[in-house]
Amino acid sequence: MNFRESIWGTAAVGSLFTIGLCSAARAEGPGIRNGDLVIHPEAQAGAGVDNNVFYEDSSESPVNATVTRFGLGVGLENRHPNKIGLSLDADSRFRFLFADADADTKRAIEARNGFDVASADATVAILPRNPFTFELTAAANYKDRPAFEDSTDGYQRLEFKPGFDLRFRPGTNPDSRPFELRLGYRAQLVRLLDCESIGICSADKTGHELRFLTAWKFLPKTALSFDARWTAIDYDKAGSAPLAAGAAAAEQNRDAMPLELAVGLKGLVTRRLSVTLRLGYENSFNDAGEGYNGLIATTELQYAIEPSLKVTLGYNRDARDNSYSNFYVLNQAYTEAELYFFGRWNLGGRFGFDHYAFSETSGDAVVEPREDPVLTYGVHGGYNPMEWLAIRLSFEGENNQTDFAIVDGNPSAYHRTLALLSVEAKY
Repeated sequence: MNFRESIWGTAAVGSLFTIGLCSAARAEGPGIRNGDLVIHPEAQAGAGVDNNVFYEDSSESPVNATVTRFGLGVGLENRHPNKIGLSLDADSRFRFLFADADADTKRAIEARNGFDVASADATVAILPRNPFTFELTAAANYKDRPAFEDSTDGYQRLEFKPGFDLRFRPGTNPDSRPFELRLGYRAQLVRLLDCESIGICSADKTGHELRFLTAWKFLPKTALSFDARWTAIDYDKAGSAPLAAGAAAAEQNRDAMPLELAVGLKGLVTRRLSVTLRLGYENSFNDAGEGYNGLIATTELQYAIEPSLKVTLGYNRDARDNSYSNFYVLNQAYTEAELYFFGRWNLGGRFGFDHYAFSETSGDAVVEPREDPVLTYGVHGGYNPMEWLAIRLSFEGENNQTDFAIVDGNPSAYHRTLALLSVEAKY
């Protein structure tokens, strides 16, 4: 079993390559109108070079390949929601890789071809413009992560999150209501298909989240908020993470009932400077073993000269459950810039540092210590010949300097870059 992109690994490792920096300025056209409904069909295609297909360490002679991507999607909404508001976004993507290599490596690369990711997000709002609004939501995500060069099987991850929100916003004008109370619920179901073949059924997860949110807009573009969340998390106990040297076998119970409380401030400081501040407390309340009990925080400053320039500087601290250990703590710092010029052109970039620290217990079991320092960077440029059509060129890099090693001794550290030319149309 290879850990480089398994669910035992870093929760967000590889996220830049999935999302893509070229999404900074998505194209969107007028859509196809049928009565009150507006339908936005979309398609995308891209080609580029991945210099490290299997997330290899430099000592393992990384393999490069030509990458091609093709995707289809659709968006749907009703233009004048009164009694019912509808919105739907769904997309899917396929991947195909080609490489000049020895026969075994070429077969391993070509085995990665096929369905890559798919997602859907839907909301039905009842009385969306009334003070009392009831919203039904559902989100689904699928991703296929094929086998790596030194493993025999990959995995397919399926996540489904249905739920609802009850919102109260007093006032007669739905566009200028200064106060909101929201009570919500989300279920979460995560399943890894055919997980028995690679022994990672421990990532199967069922969760239930209750959320209370109150927000007060005390200035036209500035708001205070209070957010409280309680979640019941149940992991499958059938799987296992690598035990620390000399540790006795023990039940790896990762179940928890985390509680989060946070206050926030978001809005304009000056006409060009905006701020997002969030400070809170989290206790993971794990059933067994080590738990997290401490600070969570978000700080983001953005300077904008509309419509030509945006510069962002941010920091985030968070703690989340995972299937490797009881929890991981993320400290994340980043800066972003986006420049728009001549009406249809844009240039941008991002530089960030993410540090993941995994707890040393998994229930009553002591797992291998793990810290993942991850450096991410990227630049991109784009041209929009029409409002619904975008052409993007991007270069992205990810450098994971972890000293963690998988069971067979191969290091999990890697440096990966992806250069991609893509075309996206959303009519």
